[in-house]
Amino acid sequence: MTQSTLSNMFKRGTNPSISTLQGLCSAFGVSLEELFHDENGIESNTLSLDETKLIRSYRKLSPGKKESVRNLLDLVEDK
Repeated sequence: MTQSTLSNMFKRGTNPSISTLQGLCSAFGVSLEELFHDENGIESNTLSLDETKLIRSYRKLSPGKKESVRNLLDLVEDK
């Protein structure tokens, strides 16, 4: 892909085809899945900043603390 093709795509705001995305991923050494997820494996285009922070914090918890959080959420959801 030429630089002008890439530049025109951004200027026009057009969505690239799957084959174009695959080519870009290949050039940057990432998979399509990695392209749409942040560095923590979280799909960045569907979560708010608060949701992302909660997931990151949850992933750092011990198994026992994760269970406590799940139990708390179960209590809150039931009301």
